[in-house]
Amino acid sequence: ADAALLSLSVRTTGSPESREQSAKALEAGWAVPARRAQILAAIAEIKHRAWSPRVLASLKDPDKTVADAADRALKSLKLDPAEANAPKLETMKPEDVIAAVMKTKGDPATGAQIFQQATCTNCHTVSKDEPPRGPFLGNIANTYKRPDLAAAILDPNKTIAQGFVTNFFTLKKGDPVMGFVVSESATEVTLRNQVGVEQKIATADIQDRQQLPNSLMPPALMNQMTVKDFASLLDYLEKLAREQKK
Repeated sequence: ADAALLSLSVRTTGSPESREQSAKALEAGWAVPARRAQILAAIAEIKHRAWSPRVLASLKDPDKTVADAADRALKSLKLDPAEANAPKLETMKPEDVIAAVMKTKGDPATGAQIFQQATCTNCHTVSKDEPPRGPFLGNIANTYKRPDLAAAILDPNKTIAQGFVTNFFTLKKGDPVMGFVVSESATEVTLRNQVGVEQKIATADIQDRQQLPNSLMPPALMNQMTVKDFASLLDYLEKLAREQKK
């Protein structure tokens, strides 16, 4: 149950209410030592890096059960205790983040965890065996060098991949729809949304169509990460690109 709550609390899809309720339930549980230990165990089980600051802070918890659970979570997440005092990216200027991440070595395995928990998998695939959703990232590091890739993640609106401009359709009947145009003909448009679901729209049903200037990717996904976390994510993407070349 705690693992599900942790996952729900950081999801960018779904209702804001479910995220808020999950976060409130976790906060209420965190105030009780026995529940705090259980939440830390769930963090270790699913390698939930979003709560890394809580894990680091709990290493000195006066309750030994909690401190032991935090130590297990620390090992599971491969955290460095020194990271407890590391600044979050939201407190740094983008140019300083990029300069720092260029000289920081991360861990690709940790980067894979971050890729999952930053909900990148909602919109991106990294294997050609997966049904496509948004831009394919399995070889993205072959196209963009590390500083450019870092800049694109920090500011998704800076560079929108060709073919993945967001289209917004106002329909004559029903709700508006938004996504990437997969194909179109004189009579039909096929859209794919950010989670990979395709929808066919008859051109006769379209009242208005616009291309949006902004990416569907949220601009603040890395805000709570440290430079080491961000370096790990980039190392993971670079590792995938090297493997694609083999």
